[in-house]
Parts: sequence; structure tokens; C-alpha cells
Amino acid sequence: MPRSLAQAAREFYEKAVREQVLNEYRAYLEGEEYEHGFLEEYRLQWENWRENEPGLPGEVYAAHLFYVKHFTDEDIGSDRIFKFPVNGKDVYAVRTTTDGDDTWVELYDARGKFLAAARTHLDVVAWGTRDWLRAQVAQTGEYPPELRDAFERSLWGQPLEGFHCLASRRHKCSASPPGRCIEPAGHLEADGSPHRCSRCDFTWGGQPRPAPEPPPPEPEVVPWVVNVYYREYRGAFDYTLKDTPIAILTKSGRRTVPVADVRQINFAPRDPDTGAIKGRRSDVVHTARRKLTGTLEGLGLHTHNPGALSQTLWFADLKKLVPLTKKQLREYFTTDAPETLMSAAHKFGQRLRYRVVGSNTGHIYGKDVYALHSDFATAAVHAGRVRPGRKAVVEVKIVPSPKRFKWSNRNGVISEDAPEFPPGAFRFVDPEKD
Repeated sequence: MPRSLAQAAREFYEKAVREQVLNEYRAYLEGEEYEHGFLEEYRLQWENWRENEPGLPGEVYAAHLFYVKHFTDEDIGSDRIFKFPVNGKDVYAVRTTTDGDDTWVELYDARGKFLAAARTHLDVVAWGTRDWLRAQVAQTGEYPPELRDAFERSLWGQPLEGFHCLASRRHKCSASPPGRCIEPAGHLEADGSPHRCSRCDFTWGGQPRPAPEPPPPEPEVVPWVVNVYYREYRGAFDYTLKDTPIAILTKSGRRTVPVADVRQINFAPRDPDTGAIKGRRSDVVHTARRKLTGTLEGLGLHTHNPGALSQTLWFADLKKLVPLTKKQLREYFTTDAPETLMSAAHKFGQRLRYRVVGSNTGHIYGKDVYALHSDFATAAVHAGRVRPGRKAVVEVKIVPSPKRFKWSNRNGVISEDAPEFPPGAFRFVDPEKD
């Protein structure tokens, strides 16, 4: 019996989806980007997509407007229309993508007759009626029952010929059939490491690799950030200075004060050429408990900005110095979040504080502990620290990478499974408790 156009269109679409995901997965394993868009050669493009300039069948254009209203206008997705041949006949596909892995599609024939509707995650396609699909727009961040285990069924993250070992062995596995070895091809010869199931991490054969010793945490450097008031300028200027004890010669001898105890320094007027104090005035160092009056040792203070040249703040130019409070320091070291935290690679133990706008469109790897190349704004949403489109201040700690990052579905974001990432990982921390 010949296949119906609807069946043939579904098969064409499923094949195209699988080929796209497979090509993207291969490129990912090779450390590259796959730049060819989905069915790019069949995509319809016109200048004003809010008007039916290409003369689409009425039902097709109505479907396009439905998804524009619920996704494009809400800035949570984008809708595209494709026209491709199936068994010598034209088929239209109205396709909407949200986070790149969650996709909605409706198929129509050349006259606008509905053929099929589907929602996909990666290469896993769940077919249903048009009403079934459109009813899901109210729960965009949730998958229907037909796709709840889509990540496990997807080829993404599974062993791939030419990249992975693919050896198999019977064992108790949560998946059916059990997964194959996802270690790199030739791993036994390279380092004797055992096979590892892609679905449940069961290992067999080879010689287990000893767990690597985590590198020692870098000593935490608490910078001394101060407001400096100059004699010739109004206002205060922020500087980060070297954490060197302040030495002052008083009538009773030389005294040193740790910078953590300094509350304020008042500088006596000095000769700009020699740096000697003019007249009977003295420098004054204020701490929480006492006031030290005398002459500061040296001619100036030095800035501390790793990777940059040090600058000298000459005592002769200064009027007053006031360190930032703890609250001011937190704000001073809160910066706008970068796309990823790769700049913090190998800086284990370091804590960082960011202002972030939540997103649910990026790729992230892991749960609770995320690989450094994860999209930071998306990880913050997955971890429940901020909602998509909202602003928040978050703090993270850089930690060594686990052996494997596990996928998870949280707060409308699905993270991905990934192997160990030597540059490191991060986790969100609570400044009050961690």
C-alpha cells in the first residue's frame, strides 16, 4: 500500500531533524560549530513576515501567526516556514524553536490541508494532533509525557562511531537496551582506562584510573580597596592597593597597623620634591581602637592590579584615605556576568559575584555543579537563582570538575550530560552560609 502524503512528510521531517542533530553533534565533538541551518535551502524568507507576501495557503499563514503571537511576540522563540518536496508534492512546515532543543512544527500540503503536528527535543519527535500541540503553549517550559525521557532517547550524548569506543557488555542498566562504551576510541590502548556505559556509568575491563588529586586551592587574596582624596582634586577615587601593613613613626617608636585595621589615614602636607612633611603637622592613622600620630614610613602606596603595572600614590599628593566597608566591597566586586566563566579556568577556590539577567536559551552542562563553558545566565535560571528576563546578584565558587556532568530538568531549563572538563566547574553559593 502506498504511503500517504502525511506519513511521507513525517518521515521526511524526522530524517531532516536527525541529520541536523547528528551533524551538530559531530561538530561539537570536533570542537567546532555546525553552521548549516535546519533545511536552510527550503526556508521561505520575505521582508515583512507579518503580511502574507509569498501567498501562503490560508491555514499555513494562520499557523504562522499563531506561533508568532505566542513565541516571537513574547520574545521566547522564533517561527520559520519551510517548503520542501515530498513524493513530488509540496509540503509546508511551520516550525518554531525556543531554546534550540525544544521545537514545535505543523505540516501542511500545498493547499493548506493539515497533515501532522509534532514537538521535538533534539532528534526525538513526538507526533500528535494540532490541538494537542497548541494546547502546550501555556506550559512552554514543560515537556509532554511523550518527551519526558527524550534526552535519554536522543543520539546527543550517546556513543558515536569514529569518536567513541562503542564496546558493549550485558549488565544491569537503567536503559533498554544498555548503553555502549562512551570512552574515546582506543582508550584501552592509550591509558588502560575501563569501558564505561553511556547510560548508567557502569564500568568494566581495563584498569580503573585513580581519581586525580584536586589541585590545592589558590590562597584567597582579600584586596585592600580604598577611596583616595587628593589635595588638588575634588571627590574620591577608587584604588586597589597592596595588602602591606602601614608603618608609622610615632614619638613612642615605630608602629605597624594591618590594613584590615585601618579606618582612615589623614596625610600631612608635604614638599612635592622631597616628600618631607611641612611644618609641625603629622600623619594620622585611625583604627577602631586608637589614633596613631607621626610620620608614615616611605613616600607612597602602591596599587595592586594583577596583570597591570603598579602605580604609586605619592603621600605628597594625598589628603585622605578611607577603606571601603564590607558592604561597599561587595558592590565594588559585583560585575556584570560574562557569557561563560572560562576566564576563571583553574582558579579553584575563587569566589566571584555577578549581576545577571536570567536566560533559558543557552547550553549548560551538569546540575548543582556546572562546567565552566556553560552559559552562565542559563545556569543561574537552572539553579533557581533568577527567573528568565529578571535581574539578580549571584555568587559562585570555582571548583574542580567532576568526572562527569549529569543532565537535569529544572526550572524550565534542561542541562546536558558532558564528560569531565579539566579547566574546572562552578557552583552557586550562599554568601551567608558558604
